[in-house]
Amino acid sequence: MKAGTWIWFGDRHHRMSTCHVANVSHGMMLAAERGRGGEVYFLTDGEPVDFAAFITRMVATQGVTPPRWGAPLWVADAIAAAAEAAWSVAGPLTGTEPPLSKTAVNLFFREVTVRDAKARRELGYAPVISIDEGMQGLARVGAVPAGAVTESMPAG
Repeated sequence: MKAGTWIWFGDRHHRMSTCHVANVSHGMMLAAERGRGGEVYFLTDGEPVDFAAFITRMVATQGVTPPRWGAPLWVADAIAAAAEAAWSVAGPLTGTEPPLSKTAVNLFFREVTVRDAKARRELGYAPVISIDEGMQGLARVGAVPAGAVTESMPAG
């Protein structure tokens, strides 16, 4: 976003699940200690959040404001398909990744939510850091005072 290359695709207000790295680490330790072999345990920070609100708040911790404009989701799908096709040939020569992939489009611009009820029930999982605390931590290492991002994220 700082470089001006970020584009919102789609309506940008879809729901997404988030999970702070400290929560991932905590959940992985619980799974190693208490989990059943071969099982999958999803981990989250809690309820899904509005994608645009979360990203806007996250980049604000670094003094960045996302652009207001965007493009339809089909444009992202077309760019990703073309980029992946071109990089299937050029990528090995340049050692680079495509600027946009189908996976990135699906993870960022379509709803991706999971339920962590099984991890909570079977592992005793609960987040050790909230979204608000995570944002404050980003602000401490970023360009904006922590007080500027302490307000709770608005609901979708």
